[in-house]
Amino acid sequence: MGTGTAGHVPVRRTRRRAARCGTLQRRRPLREVELTQGDRHEETMAITLREVAIDNFNDVVRLQPAPGQESFIAPNVLSIAQSKVAPNFVPLAIHNHGTVVGFLMFGQDIETRRWHIVRLMIGEQYQRRGYAREALKQLIAQLAQHPECEEVYISYMPDNVAAERLYESLGFRKTGEFDDAGEVVMRLELPKLGI
Repeated sequence: MGTGTAGHVPVRRTRRRAARCGTLQRRRPLREVELTQGDRHEETMAITLREVAIDNFNDVVRLQPAPGQESFIAPNVLSIAQSKVAPNFVPLAIHNHGTVVGFLMFGQDIETRRWHIVRLMIGEQYQRRGYAREALKQLIAQLAQHPECEEVYISYMPDNVAAERLYESLGFRKTGEFDDAGEVVMRLELPKLGI
C-alpha cells in the first residue's frame, strides 16, 4: 500500500501543529525484523526504520505515490523540510533489505500531548507487499515503549478506503473527530495493543 494507506497532513495544519509541538526524543533505529508473507508473496521482508539522513535522503525524495494517490499525502521533500523547522516531527525512511521503499513521520503535539503519525507512504513500485503494515507495527512498538505515550493518533482522507482498512486491522478506532482538513481521526490505545 502506498500513499493510499496514508493520512494526508496539509501544510496549513502542519504549520499550526508544528508551532505548538515540543521536542521528541529520537531513538536509535529499530532492529531488523524478518518476516515471511506466506502465500501472497514469496519474498522475505527485512523492514527497518531509519531516520532520514544524507545517505537515504535522495531515495526518500524520489519515491512517488501510485496514480490517483497524490491527493492523500504531501510530497516527501515537503515533509522532510517541515521536520527541520519543527524538530518534534521525526522523518523515517522505510527500508527493506537496505532499499528505501517508503516514508513515515511522527511526533507529539505539545498542546494536546497527543502522539501523531502524520505521514505514511509506500512508493508505487513497492505497494501491496505488507511494508506499510510492518512499518506501522514497528513504529507503534517503539512508541509503546515511550513512558509518555499511552495512545497514538492517525488520520486519513474519507475516500482512502485502503488506509481505513489498514489502520483498523492494526487496532485503530475512529474517534468521531475530523481534523481541520476534513480527515477522519483514529486512535490506538497502546496498552491494549496485541501486535
